[in-house]
Amino acid sequence: MFVGLLCLSVPVVWLLIMVVGPRLVLRWGRLRRDGLDPRLVATGRDVRASVVIAARDEEAAIGDRLDNLFAAQQPAGGLQIVVVSDGSRDQTEQRVADARKRCPAHIDLELVVCPQSIGKEAALAKGFSAVTGDVVGLTDATTRWEPDTLVKLVARLCEDGVGAASGKVRYGASAGGTAQAFSSYQRYVVSVRSAGARRDMQVSTSGACSMIWRSCLEGYDPGLNSDLQLALLAAEHGLGTAYVADAVAWEDTAATRAAQVRMRTRIIRLCLLSIPQVVRRMVRAEQWALLARFVALKLTRWTLCVPVVVGLAGWVLV
Repeated sequence: MFVGLLCLSVPVVWLLIMVVGPRLVLRWGRLRRDGLDPRLVATGRDVRASVVIAARDEEAAIGDRLDNLFAAQQPAGGLQIVVVSDGSRDQTEQRVADARKRCPAHIDLELVVCPQSIGKEAALAKGFSAVTGDVVGLTDATTRWEPDTLVKLVARLCEDGVGAASGKVRYGASAGGTAQAFSSYQRYVVSVRSAGARRDMQVSTSGACSMIWRSCLEGYDPGLNSDLQLALLAAEHGLGTAYVADAVAWEDTAATRAAQVRMRTRIIRLCLLSIPQVVRRMVRAEQWALLARFVALKLTRWTLCVPVVVGLAGWVLV
């Protein structure tokens, strides 16, 4: 009887937390956007973009990733690419040096070397210290952007009230089982982000395809997950985070299932560790609507629904 009631209640709780709650927040919540930094408002000048890639042992992918950015439509103010080698032990740095020889003259390609691995978030912080652009994009070595993704992210950032932006990540048909399962989950994430698109009330961004004003990076914490932190940094400046559905990125998967599981586990662990600090900073910034949506989409899901579903699955399998 108890198990039956539990089985019936889980879909209801899931529906309330994942669907009804966020939409109520979007309907009645609003972002606090007073005291906007005037440096964040587009003034008609050409906006220069920097794209930062944290790469560790990515010799097989980094060359193609750079060629992909070389061929992209360029923002009017120019493009800078910063590759941070996070203690790479293979030929990643040499591949960047090779790419510099074919880099178009109007693109600046920089290499920042970390002698030892310091982790993705800390490596990004190193890259941020080297950027010269007005806006800063984040992407991965294993990602490919559509030709117009870069300019669409820049254009969205230039709209009033937008401090950060995130594109849509897609996975190829050849992706492995673990990545396909994650891709199925991402389709739900896309639907939630689409629901909040008009309010620019995203609670996270995609590390494979995101962008933020450089002025908002002040206060970046290398100890926090970057996917959660960009929306937080924008909120602390009284700005929203936009979802740009037509700014598309394609994500390559790890070569083996074990590598995919390690990568997903790392992301989940970092997100869970970041939650308490993210919540505290949202409270200090008085971003109550954003905090409510964050709790509905992140905190409650990971601390209630997932354990219940895993427990039920274990009970059924046994």
